[in-house]
Amino acid sequence: MRLLVLLVTVLLVAVGARWSQLPGSMALGDSLGPFLVAARGPWSTAPHAPPYGWLLAVPHALVLPFATDLYSAFAAIRVVDALVAPIGAWTALRLTGRTGSALSVGLLLALDPGLLDTATSGAEAYQAPVAIALVALATTFRTRGAWLAAVAFPWAVMAHPLSIFLAPLLVRVRWRVAPLLLMAGLLGPHLWGLLHHSPERAPPALPIGALTAWFTQGQAAAVLFVAALGAGLVIRRTRSLMVPTLASLGLLLLAGTRLGYLRDHHVRLVSAPTAVGLAALPSPIALVGAATALRWPTGSTRRGAHRRPGTLGLLHTTTTAIAAARPSQRPLVVDGVRTVHVPAVEPGGVWLDLLLRGTPTAALDINDNTLVAVIVTGKRHADVLRSPGTAGLTEVFVHDTVAVWTGTAEDITLWSGTLCTPDSPPPRVGGAWDGLALVHPERGAASVSGWWACQQQ
Repeated sequence: MRLLVLLVTVLLVAVGARWSQLPGSMALGDSLGPFLVAARGPWSTAPHAPPYGWLLAVPHALVLPFATDLYSAFAAIRVVDALVAPIGAWTALRLTGRTGSALSVGLLLALDPGLLDTATSGAEAYQAPVAIALVALATTFRTRGAWLAAVAFPWAVMAHPLSIFLAPLLVRVRWRVAPLLLMAGLLGPHLWGLLHHSPERAPPALPIGALTAWFTQGQAAAVLFVAALGAGLVIRRTRSLMVPTLASLGLLLLAGTRLGYLRDHHVRLVSAPTAVGLAALPSPIALVGAATALRWPTGSTRRGAHRRPGTLGLLHTTTTAIAAARPSQRPLVVDGVRTVHVPAVEPGGVWLDLLLRGTPTAALDINDNTLVAVIVTGKRHADVLRSPGTAGLTEVFVHDTVAVWTGTAEDITLWSGTLCTPDSPPPRVGGAWDGLALVHPERGAASVSGWWACQQQ
């Protein structure tokens, strides 16, 4: 009962903190990618980008059948993100037996501004911190831990490739042959693919920028993590976990220096095992430290809030406007055009949102009667966002960096031709195929490009 109360309390705090920032979550290509992969069905195992693996999409596939829209799907994934807190608290309780100290560990992981930022980004580390927390928990079990680590570590590496440098944590696991074979079967093909993937490498550079950003983002919570690591190394009951944690952190920093690429969210991969060291302190000291350092995040839970470009709140508002604009019984496709590098709203996200809201697949298709909704992204209050004055186009939604127009394919062709001027580069177009591939992949990507008068090559 003590364990149950501890885990439920910490989980509720962690979920509440992440939900308070949900409308401001990023909902662009990288954060939408696992959802789009999962929505294509159980046999679609190819990840949305080469460094990631199929296990990344599994949590997303599990929540999609219960989602009523994309907002609720993101909310469910935040519950998965929040699991890092109760798992860390459980690990601390198993190592020390101190409920109060374990509670402080859970609160640190629940309210750490850095982990909250990682969750809100939607893609910086995906659920890798949760998977690493499970690996740390696995080290506290005698026999069952090997099976847990055999699944959790491949999940971590498939969620973020730099998790491979946290392999020293596996030394503490009591391995047997069968779990080792399972881990090799899950991780081997992915590592083979990583060896044949050649990302752009920067010149070697010290990771001082990543550590500075980590301290700046975490603020007082970052001090608690440092104190936890120090205390955990001093006390015998936690030292057995802190030593491989320190080795993992050192290996991660060395790899980041060699690759010339390390960010603050990479350092947060070791957050859970590091936080466990806080349980080495007496419960009153640990709890006072957590209460002093941690603050409840500010935010709004209203679905249409946070209309900044790329946020879930703006995507939700845009989808609602497009759904209301579709005439009954008329099929609809959603595409995008932008004169800036990053879209304000991903068309593929709108397609998936419409599907989750119950829009029939027959209503999202291409034929002679199809209504084309175009999401236009430009600089704040740019001319491209103003009413085009073209016959047949209807204004659906206008915000400071995004507008939505609807019309026939011929209307869109006529309007988009006005964007092709000798004095400016052609606009970036596309995004409809991400959605059409979910419902009618046999149509092919070429079927959703014919209405553009000009496009960037």
